[in-house]
Amino acid sequence: MDDGRSERWPLPVRWTQRVPDGQTSAAGSSEYVSDEDPLPSLTQTATSKRVAEELPSGRASRRRLVPDGHSWGFSESDTFRQLKHSQQAIVRKVVDFLDTERDSVVITDPLQPSSPIVYVTNAWQQMCGYTSREAIGKNPRLTQGSGTSLDTVRSMSVALRQEQACKVRLINYRGDSQEPFWNCLSVQPIFLDRKLVLFAARLQDYSLPLTKIISCNPMQFCKTNECFQYRLRLSSLSGVKGLSMPRLLHVSQDELDLSTAELEEDGEMLASKDLPLDDMLESPPPIPARHIKRLGFKGLELEPEYLMDRLRHECEELDLRAVSQSVDGTGSDIMRLDVSGRPPRESNSEDNVVSDGPVRLAIHIVPDNWEGSYSVSILRLSGDTFAIHGIYRAIRERLHDILIDTTSTTPRQLAGSTSSTSSLPMARLPVTQQQSLS
Repeated sequence: MDDGRSERWPLPVRWTQRVPDGQTSAAGSSEYVSDEDPLPSLTQTATSKRVAEELPSGRASRRRLVPDGHSWGFSESDTFRQLKHSQQAIVRKVVDFLDTERDSVVITDPLQPSSPIVYVTNAWQQMCGYTSREAIGKNPRLTQGSGTSLDTVRSMSVALRQEQACKVRLINYRGDSQEPFWNCLSVQPIFLDRKLVLFAARLQDYSLPLTKIISCNPMQFCKTNECFQYRLRLSSLSGVKGLSMPRLLHVSQDELDLSTAELEEDGEMLASKDLPLDDMLESPPPIPARHIKRLGFKGLELEPEYLMDRLRHECEELDLRAVSQSVDGTGSDIMRLDVSGRPPRESNSEDNVVSDGPVRLAIHIVPDNWEGSYSVSILRLSGDTFAIHGIYRAIRERLHDILIDTTSTTPRQLAGSTSSTSSLPMARLPVTQQQSLS
C-alpha cells in the first residue's frame, strides 16, 4: 500500500543514531539504524527538500558533537560579561548545583531585546546539537524548525512576557544534523527580589518514548497551570530535580556575594527591598493524599503528559476506550484517564476466569513530590473486580520498560535519554501541520 512517502523519498533513507559511550545496541554495535526517516511526515516543503538534499548519498549520520564545556568557559563570552553583576552571581548559583554532563539546562537574559542564551550545559549541547560558542548570544529559537508548532511558540512567548512559569512540549531540531526531536522543558523565571532577571529551563529529550506511541498523536503544548505559579527560594533547590516542576524562583540581594560598589553599579535593576522576600514566598500546593488500597504504580520520574499519552496508547492497544482530562480545582498537577470497555483476554488466568462484561475505571496521575516523581492509581468505577485486576496486570506488563525494578535500587532509565540502554530504532515523529517560521 502506497502511503505517499515514495513521492517525497524515492529511496529509503537509513538514519544512524549513536548509542551512548560504553553501551551497545542489540546487534553489539555502538550504533542502531532505522529505515524510517525521523523527519515529521510533512508534505514536501522547502525545508524538508533542503534537509534531504544536504544528506550525503541519501544517508545521514549524526556526528558526535564535542561540547565546548568549561574548557572554553561561559564566563569568557561577551554575552555573559554584558550581564549585570547580580545576574552573573545568580547564574553561578544555578551552575553550582548542576551536573553539566547529565543535566540539559539553558539560561537566558530577558533584560536584553533578543533574550540571548547566556549559559548552556554540556548535556544541552549534546541534545540540541550546538556548542556553547555557537549558542551563547543567540535566541533559543535557533532550535525551532518547520515542524515546530507556531501556536505553542506563541503561547510560550505570552507566558514569558507575563513572567509566568510554564511547561512546554514541542518539536525542536538539532543544529548539527537538523534531526527533529521531541523536547519537553520546564521554564522557570528567576527574580531578584521582585524584578525578573533570568530564565532557566530544563530540557528532556522524549523522542524515542513518544514516537513509540502509534495509536495517538502526541501534542505540542504550553501549559501555565496555577500550581506552577508559586514562589520559591532558588537557594532551596539542591539539584536539577528542583527544575523538573516549573515555578517562580526568587533570590534576595542579601544572598549574593557582591560588593556595595557592584550593587550600586547594577543601579536601577535592583528592586526596592520595602517588601521582605519571605513575605512574597508561598507554600507549594499540597501533595494529594494517597489511597493505600488502590492499584497502581509509584515513583515514576517521567513527565505526566507522557505518562498520560502512554497509558492512553496502551489502553487503546487493549481495545479499551480511553479519554484523558485534567483535574481542575485541586491546586496540583493531576491528570485523569477515564477507561471503559471489556477486559482483554489476557485478563484470564488459570486461577481466575473473569467476567467479560463491561467495566469502567479511572486512572489518575498524581505527583509524589515537587521534584518530578509521579504515581499512577487505578480506581474501579463499575464492573467485575477481577476484571479490573486483570486490566491492571495487562497494563503493568505493557509498561515494563518504564516501571521501577523492585529487585534493584536503580530505576529503569527513560528510553531515549542520554543514559538509556535501549537499542530501539528512532521512529518517525508524528504528523504535524505544515508550518514555517520567520
